[in-house]
Amino acid sequence: MRYKIILISVFCTLTAIAINAAEPKSTEPDAKKAAAETKAKAAADKAKADAEAKAAKANAEAKAVSVGEAYAAELAKFNTSLKDNKLDEASASAKEMIKLSAEPGKAPWQPTMRTYFNVIKQFEGKKLFGSKYTLALYEDAIKNTTAANEKADLTLQYGLFLYKYALVDDKKAKDIIESAFSIPDISKEKQIQLCQRVAEADPSENLDAYSERALSYAKDDPVMRIGIYSWIIRAYKDKNLDREDEIVPLYEKILADKSYSDELLLKMGREMVEYLNKTKQFDKSRAYLNKTLPTLQAREKLSFLWLLADTHKKAAVRFYSEPDKKDLQLAIDAYRESIKEIPQDKVFDIANVRLQIAETAYTMDDYPTVIAEATQILAIPELQQKQLGTKLRAEYFLGQAAYAEEDYAKAIEILEPIWKETQSKPQNSVPRRDLIETLVRSYCAVRDFEKATGLSDELLKSVKNHEQARYKIYIEGLKQRGKPNQ
Repeated sequence: MRYKIILISVFCTLTAIAINAAEPKSTEPDAKKAAAETKAKAAADKAKADAEAKAAKANAEAKAVSVGEAYAAELAKFNTSLKDNKLDEASASAKEMIKLSAEPGKAPWQPTMRTYFNVIKQFEGKKLFGSKYTLALYEDAIKNTTAANEKADLTLQYGLFLYKYALVDDKKAKDIIESAFSIPDISKEKQIQLCQRVAEADPSENLDAYSERALSYAKDDPVMRIGIYSWIIRAYKDKNLDREDEIVPLYEKILADKSYSDELLLKMGREMVEYLNKTKQFDKSRAYLNKTLPTLQAREKLSFLWLLADTHKKAAVRFYSEPDKKDLQLAIDAYRESIKEIPQDKVFDIANVRLQIAETAYTMDDYPTVIAEATQILAIPELQQKQLGTKLRAEYFLGQAAYAEEDYAKAIEILEPIWKETQSKPQNSVPRRDLIETLVRSYCAVRDFEKATGLSDELLKSVKNHEQARYKIYIEGLKQRGKPNQ
């Protein structure tokens, strides 16, 4: 009995071992294998997707190149046909370009609306001769665009074209123009732009009405209002409009409105000064600048002081005679005042202002000031390597001052190296003709006619055509005096 029990126990143990061995085991190596397979599949899927994307991109690129080439061919035909006044052929090419513009392409391809605008503009250049094609393209473009601003642009230009060439009665043309403003979802900026175009198309008739309308669209937006005033002023500057006397009052009206930012007011003030100076209204210019300067911060004050100095210099020569030394001195005073506004570590900026003082003083024969300013400039150590043009110009004025004070040897000593420098490294900072002529005259003054003769041909090259004959006589005399035993 005991023996049977032992046999049964052994049999059960072996059976359990066998069953256990037959069951699959969830081991760590199997989990890693499954993860690796999943990762490999994901990588394969990604590689396939990348390959498909790359192929699609290559196909799209090839298609774009093909479209671009076809577009270029039609554009070439269009331009040739237009030049030869074969407008039916040009129209056919234009239609092909418009079709091609619907798909992406390479240059010179343009998108659809840009293509419409381009071909319309070309046909408009043919005026009445091309009007049939121009109108057909406008109508097609207006029908095919859904963008509000583009539709407004096209509608307005269509109406203006009809009006300009009297292709319909005035009322119908004006109704089409007006309809451009009523297109749904048109932006306020576009409405203002349309006003500007109508005003500029016929300023004598439309400027006042459409500028007021533009201002009503802008409401209280200061940037928009200033933009509108700018194109009104540009229109006033057209001499054919005969409204130039309204320009300065309009500037003054803008400048009196303190609802604008300081930045906008200074921008318009600068514009006014430039206009006043151009029209030789220097007293008004200076009055505005002198009134404004005390209100400005350092940076703005500096630029306005330079503007004031420039105004004084322009005023000095307004009568086309000898420069007015009083105005030139005022310019120097403004430059000196501006130096106070420049940080002392900005040595090059200060040097450039001193150079302006030296140049202005030279114009008014104030040679001590020329020498003082040029000497201060040349005392700046950094100038020798970094600002060669400023250095040469300062030396040039020193040399000219020496010549004016009849110190001819010193003039030669200063100006000769400048001439050599400009020979090896041409400089725009030094007036070539004046440099050569002063050297030639200085050589003559010290009776070094050989050197004077050596530079004479260079002098002849630098003078203006109407002066050639006089200088030839002068130079021939130099050459004779420069011969041995003369």
